[in-house]
Amino acid sequence: MVVRKARCPGCGGEVRFDLRTSVVTVCPHCVSAVARGDQKVEDLGKVADLAETQTPFSIGLRGKYGLPFELKGRVQFRHSSGAVWDEWFAAFSDGRVGWLSEAQGRYFLTFPRSLGREYPRLEDLRVGKDVRGLGLSKRMVVNEVNQAIFVGGEGEIPFRLEPGREYTFADLSGEDNTFGNLDFTVEPPRFYLGRKVTLRQLGIRELTPEQAVVERAAPALQVKCPKCAGTLELRAPDKTERVGCPYCGSLLEAKQGTLAFLQALKGPKTKPVVPLGSIGMFEQLPHTVIGFLVRSCVVEGERYYWQEYLLFHPQLGFRWLVRSDDHWTYVTGVEPGEVREEGRDAVHRGRRFRRYQDSIATVVSIVGEIYWRVTVGEAVEATDYSAPPSMLSREVTLPPPPAAGKPAQASEVNWSLGTYVHPQAIEQAFQLKERLPRPNEDHPCKEAEAVQNLSGAAVLGAIVLVILVLWVLSEIQESGAFGSGGSGSFGWSGGSSFSFGGK
Repeated sequence: MVVRKARCPGCGGEVRFDLRTSVVTVCPHCVSAVARGDQKVEDLGKVADLAETQTPFSIGLRGKYGLPFELKGRVQFRHSSGAVWDEWFAAFSDGRVGWLSEAQGRYFLTFPRSLGREYPRLEDLRVGKDVRGLGLSKRMVVNEVNQAIFVGGEGEIPFRLEPGREYTFADLSGEDNTFGNLDFTVEPPRFYLGRKVTLRQLGIRELTPEQAVVERAAPALQVKCPKCAGTLELRAPDKTERVGCPYCGSLLEAKQGTLAFLQALKGPKTKPVVPLGSIGMFEQLPHTVIGFLVRSCVVEGERYYWQEYLLFHPQLGFRWLVRSDDHWTYVTGVEPGEVREEGRDAVHRGRRFRRYQDSIATVVSIVGEIYWRVTVGEAVEATDYSAPPSMLSREVTLPPPPAAGKPAQASEVNWSLGTYVHPQAIEQAFQLKERLPRPNEDHPCKEAEAVQNLSGAAVLGAIVLVILVLWVLSEIQESGAFGSGGSGSFGWSGGSSFSFGGK
């Protein structure tokens, strides 16, 4: 490997280009972006200080994904929602280069891939729809079409990336954890294709359940509410965009742990039954409750409310607990490409879900930390699909008013999978001292879940009972108890159906 050295045009310090594919390197002395040219290097301007993120990666970190690799550079972007994410430039031992991206506890490894003459156009992409022109044998779905700004970096970068430049992109997903990205800052767009991966698959240390219990989550950052001076604890300050103050009801803007007043919130003063800061065990890892939303929708003229608890763990990212009519579901994200809509059904990994309900879900109140720029009144188009004991849900962002006569388009689609959890399990997970309310009404996940939890003996007993009833009916019919012309009758008290349930 031939290492090229040069002098930074900004400060005169030495900069290095270790890789022949590197186009830009960030000066370690003055943090200027330095571009390599044919004759001389060029100063592209100062990059902003990198935001502190709870990342498991660093420049020089080595791993293995089929072949050994080393992380040579880092780029940090700020999403249009305000969120910050990192992408790492990985150099493999066979000369290939790839990008390792991290967002909300998920990791994606992608590699450059050539596009043919017929490639996707930005104006033709629709979130939640298949994308054509990629030259792939398997379908890819558009997760998101959005903009971001390059705000910082370190090490070497394989293309010219200027500080403050806007970056227009589309994220794609497919089955079997396939992931893709289209970069529309150039024509034709750059295309990157790869997979969602885990730290273990990358040969990088991850916490065992035992270590996670000891380390818990990241230590909370204590800050003061700028409106009422109440003490707030931020447990994901690098990922938090909005904070709802539990004391004065203010909505606060968060920038790397610095809070600014946005507005006074109006809405019901609903108290979370699982307090913020509570730690519960899910997926064998401790999750901290860091945020709390109340949302509502209108169905057949009646408004319904439910609660959503945001859970966080540095290794897994974000999860949700949803409480509706005292029923609970544990919710994880699902890549849109893993879901196929077929008529009124949705199929996820071979499992069919029946369409249950469409609504407009609106945010009513906010307490604690939230990882996007949420506002009271924010609404999404929500569709739920049921396959007890699970619920598959789709949320599509409602577009802003159209500009310059252009049609308004949604920018992002999110799918999630919720699994029914008994209130007793929530009590045990968080070691709650007070008993949670028990549900009185049915739930689209709970009804069949109760049947599913019947023991084998109970199911056998139910089958025997049905057979016995049918035998009695046949005996009665043969003996003439059912009269002709409707003169006889046979009825079940309280209805004509069996109900097998349990908790």
